[in-house]
Amino acid sequence: MDWPDLAQFLSFPPCPVEVADSVVTEIKYRGYLVQEEEWRRRLAHWEGRAIPPGLDYAAVPSLSREACRKLQAMRPSHLAQASRLSGVKDADLVALAIYLERGNGRKEEA
Repeated sequence: MDWPDLAQFLSFPPCPVEVADSVVTEIKYRGYLVQEEEWRRRLAHWEGRAIPPGLDYAAVPSLSREACRKLQAMRPSHLAQASRLSGVKDADLVALAIYLERGNGRKEEA
């Protein structure tokens, strides 16, 4: 749906093109923006989560090979530190956070 259709459907008065473009863009991408914000909120919640020092990153399902190598080499102590490593993407952090949330990696803490 473009602006003329939307304006006619909702009986909006004429407006500047920039405003119309902004409204249409917001409508089209709102779902993606909400989803992105939800991921950021979850990652912020998990940031302080400690990572056991002896964790075997190769055992974490869905962790990319590059992230596994970087995490094995750097051994971050928290997810926040892991998030700052190049090559470690949001999907890798989510996989690691879920793995830790489910209680995996506890035996490495001893």
